[in-house]
Amino acid sequence: MRPSLNDLRSQSFELISSQTSPQKKPRFSVTRIISNAIAATILSLYIYADNLASALLPDSAKSVVLERWAAIFGVSRKRASIASGEVFIESTQFTQVVKGTLMQDDFGNQYATTERQILGQETKPVKVESVETGRNKNQPPGTILTLVNPIAGINSSIEVGGAGLTGASDVESDDEFRVRILDRIKNPPRGGSIRDYEFWALEVPGVTRAWAFSNYQGRSNAVGVTFVLDNQDDIIPIEDSEKFKEVHFYLKQRAPIGAEVNLFVPIEFEVRPRIRVRPDTPKVRFEIEQELRDFFFRNAEVGDGATNRGTILISQIREAISLAEGEIDNELLEPTENIEVVFGQLAVVVGVDFVE
Repeated sequence: MRPSLNDLRSQSFELISSQTSPQKKPRFSVTRIISNAIAATILSLYIYADNLASALLPDSAKSVVLERWAAIFGVSRKRASIASGEVFIESTQFTQVVKGTLMQDDFGNQYATTERQILGQETKPVKVESVETGRNKNQPPGTILTLVNPIAGINSSIEVGGAGLTGASDVESDDEFRVRILDRIKNPPRGGSIRDYEFWALEVPGVTRAWAFSNYQGRSNAVGVTFVLDNQDDIIPIEDSEKFKEVHFYLKQRAPIGAEVNLFVPIEFEVRPRIRVRPDTPKVRFEIEQELRDFFFRNAEVGDGATNRGTILISQIREAISLAEGEIDNELLEPTENIEVVFGQLAVVVGVDFVE
């Protein structure tokens, strides 16, 4: 236990006084000034030792030290990734769009075409990717981009395609990185165990949660894997999207010889709780919704169809609501029973309805 500054001052003063004249020392004597300075120095060393002890352990390390722990166990921080997808380019005459043609959104985020396209009088889908990485480079369908440099015969307003521009993510944070490192320490590789597949999927940028299933569809050598992208507006991945293909390829590269890797999209089981709360204020409502989303993030799992995996207890939902800052009393009107999911389903909070 770290002593207080006052305790250190008293100890220093008594130690120095015992070695000098026994006469009573005035409040601002040289002895007291020296003892106070020594106490402050010793306290600084205590604080440094506490910080060092925290920084050196993998469950609390940050930045460079965390990177060193990761290197020991062969875990790499997920890099930031770019967004990609299709946009619709409208042409009023025979012309071409060269590879690298730039367009941007209202905030200056730029995107470049990844291929050369010849256009007649038509509207044609063209593949693009963001110039820079980062989650804010994702774009929903229908977003309007503008050509950086106008092209004769091409409409400068370009619409993002039906699947949107997706796949962009920020560099993995220390907290997210730490979870994977601790998971690796607690669950060492076992030559292609089910847990290995989940760990491998989580190594792909943007993937935040993953689940694996043995004996997929009754085949002894088949493994089923699914995942979500919690940092995207729509956390459920799109089948055959670039991110889906990236995860599938990454898993197949690491799977043992003879293993059949089946990647599938989880089925969203929408949960919209109805709650009466006191006090009913915007802040309390916000805190309750955040608590519920955090709770489902930590506890919701994809159902396996055989056990209670994926079941959310109604008592735990009530507990999560009660943890919200500012909440005094609440009544959970819906759901009225435990949330149970079947194989492939994942319970996801899509909103909260508050009843006055």
